[in-house]
Order: sequence, then C-alpha cells, then structure tokens
Amino acid sequence: MISNIIPFLLIIISLGTILFLVLRNYSSIVLLDVDSIPGKEDQKKKIRYLKKRVQEKAEQVKEDRMKKAQPVVDKFKSWKTKIQEYIKKIQQKIEAHREKQKQQQLNKKRENKDEVLKDLIKDGEHALKEKEYDLAEEKFLEAIRLDEKNYRAYKDLADVYFKKGKYGEAKETFEFLLTLKPEDDAVLVKLGEVCEELEEKEEAVKYYQQALLINENNSARFIKLTNLFESIDEYEPALESVEQAVALEPKNPRYLDKLVELAIITDDLELAEEGLEQLRMVNPENEKLAILRDKIDKAKQKEEKEQSST
Repeated sequence: MISNIIPFLLIIISLGTILFLVLRNYSSIVLLDVDSIPGKEDQKKKIRYLKKRVQEKAEQVKEDRMKKAQPVVDKFKSWKTKIQEYIKKIQQKIEAHREKQKQQQLNKKRENKDEVLKDLIKDGEHALKEKEYDLAEEKFLEAIRLDEKNYRAYKDLADVYFKKGKYGEAKETFEFLLTLKPEDDAVLVKLGEVCEELEEKEEAVKYYQQALLINENNSARFIKLTNLFESIDEYEPALESVEQAVALEPKNPRYLDKLVELAIITDDLELAEEGLEQLRMVNPENEKLAILRDKIDKAKQKEEKEQSST
C-alpha cells in the first residue's frame, strides 16, 4: 500500500518544484529573446529558404499545368466560338423563316384583298354598263372602303354620279382625282363636261384648254372648245379652235363646215373661201356647199356696200 503511494508523492513534489521555479523566474522567462538563442537564426533562414523553394515549386507546377492546359483551353474557346456562331446562324434562320412566313401571310392577305377589290370594280363596271347605277355606286363605294386611294374606283364612281345627274358630286370626285393625278387629261375633259351641265361654261373652257395643253393632238376636244366659245359668243377663239381641229383632220367635212361658218361670222372671207374649196374637194356632193356659197356671197356684198358707203 505504502509502496503505491510513494511514486505518486514523488510526482507531486516534482510538479510543485517546477511550479515554484517558474513562478520565481516568471519575469525572466517573459523577457527571454528567443532569437538570441544560438542556432535559431540559421533555423529561420532555413525555414525561409524552404518556404521559398516550396513557393517556387508551386509556381512552376502551376505554370506547367497552365502550359499543359492551354491547348485544352484554346480548343474550348474555339469550340465555344463555333457553338456561338452556330447558335447565331440558327437564330438567323429562325428569324428569316418567321419573316418569310409573316411576308407570305401579308402577301396572301394582299392577294385576297386585291382579288376582292378587282371583283368589286368589275361588278361595278358591269352594272354601270347595264345602267344599274345604284348597284354600280354601291360596288365602287365598297371598293373605296377597301382601298381609300383606288384611282379606278373613284373614276368609275364619278362616272356613276355624272350618269345619275349628280353633277355636284361628280365634280367633287373628279376634282379629287386631279389631286391624285394632275396630268390626267381625260379627267379634265370630264370636268369640262360636268361644268357644261352645270352651265359653268367659262370654267368648262378652262378645263378643256388644260386638257389640250397636256394632249394637243385631239381634234374632238378642239371642236368641243369651238362649240363652247361659240355658245358664249366668243367667235374669234372659236375660229382658232376649229382651225386647230382642221389641221389635225383636214378632210373632216364637219370640221370644214364649221370653219367656213365661223370664218363668215368673223368676216374672214378669204379663209371662208379656202375652207369652202377644201370642203368641195373632200365631199363634192355635200348639200351645204351651195348654202355656204350663198352665205359667202352675201357677206361679200355686205362688205362691198359698207366700203362704198364710206
């Protein structure tokens, strides 16, 4: 029993002695400079050297790994670029396909609209020809609802108004057509005809003159203008107009007849004689030759009397 206690007591005594020595020399231990211990500086240098070698080795290993990995990285980048290009190409194809489908749908709608428009105008013109003016007006108005600037539909509608005697509406529609095509001489002639119906003869003259400025090779329009001038007692311009008509159709007996009549009225007897001779050559059997001859002779007698009285 005592033999077991003795070692334990020895341990307690040893620990107590160590503790006593530490407490007694505590201040000296605290102030101890570890670096001043001989051999410590060499040990630190060795540690620094080893750290440096380890760091250099690590960097070398890292560099070697990077070099080995670079082909893989480059290949990955190349593959990534190809993938991006492929995706972009696919997206472009998808977008082009969508745009194509969209355009096809628009074209289909446009084709359907054009077909409906074409049928409406065709039906309207057939109704106009058959003098079914109300039906024609309905068709043309429906066509205009589909296409607000359809020139042909407006032109046909204006003709319907003219045929129905709605001259005010016809005039407005023809004037609108001129805003779309100012150089349409046929529309100008139509406006002239509308103005004649409205007894706006001076305005009618203006429209016929504008039409002739665009197309001066239409003898019928010159005769229209001739008759208009004659209706408002403007004989000199009437004679000038019929001369233009005769120049275009020198063998037209109706034009020559009008030329002689107006030449007599304006006392241009020399021109009257020339016109009469031309008419005789064109149509020797013309019944008016004698009548016109008599008118010229009477005009000459009147002229001689006036000259002798002065």
